[in-house]
Amino acid sequence: MPFELGLALGAKYYGGPKKRRNSALIMVEREHTLAAYLSDLGGNDPQAHGGDPANVIRIVTRYLHRTPDRRLLPGAQFTIDRFARFRERLPDLARASHRQPEELHPFHDYRAYRVLVDEYLRKSR
Repeated sequence: MPFELGLALGAKYYGGPKKRRNSALIMVEREHTLAAYLSDLGGNDPQAHGGDPANVIRIVTRYLHRTPDRRLLPGAQFTIDRFARFRERLPDLARASHRQPEELHPFHDYRAYRVLVDEYLRKSR
């Protein structure tokens, strides 16, 4: 089990009353693959996203519902459309930061990618 998920579930089941109200969203690329490598997640139903960013957005939007300051999140399609516009602009944003678009992977180059996401969001408001 990934370390962070183990901590979150341990806090939920063994922590104080506030921690017991926590929840965790568990996603996998394909259904029915979790048991092969995470045997101790009984009672938690992972959501399969199929490797599709739009499905990830839908799953997370349904799970969270609200922003940290309790405002209702926009619908998934709003965020999917906005993400599509960001991806269209990403090559220009990359070049402006003296990078090639292929040098900006959302996981492997997370910090640089995040800077460009923040910049895009600031400019698109």
